[in-house]
Amino acid sequence: MQFYDIGAGIFLYIISGLFLYQSQFLADPESRLVPYYISVFLIVLATLLIIKRLRNKDKEIYDFTGSKKAFVFCILMLIYIFFVDVLGFYVVTLIFLVVSMWILGLRNKMQLILVPIGTIVFLYLTFDLLFQLPIPKGLLY
Repeated sequence: MQFYDIGAGIFLYIISGLFLYQSQFLADPESRLVPYYISVFLIVLATLLIIKRLRNKDKEIYDFTGSKKAFVFCILMLIYIFFVDVLGFYVVTLIFLVVSMWILGLRNKMQLILVPIGTIVFLYLTFDLLFQLPIPKGLLY
């Protein structure tokens, strides 16, 4: 019997318990409602996950063929988060999009150029100009 689902359920119990505990310290009682409902929803989902695993003990076989790619993406996202404050949101997002598209197997050079640039232009127009939100510029600007 594989215990991945049970482990994930226990992890969800821990996270939702911490979420419930921390939400008690919110000053406004009305602001506690959303964390409370999210925590209860997570507990229900974790319980359903554990029940499903216990009922279907050996019916699922997990395939971890994409685990290496998922691990690479986790590392790539950590690098992205670190460099956003250093190089700025737009520069790091452009690099992140190109690298992630390449890792996912896209080899069309026009798409590797146009999609990230179009995304950056869209984000700039939407968040910088339209909403006038402060976007991390980085240390270089």
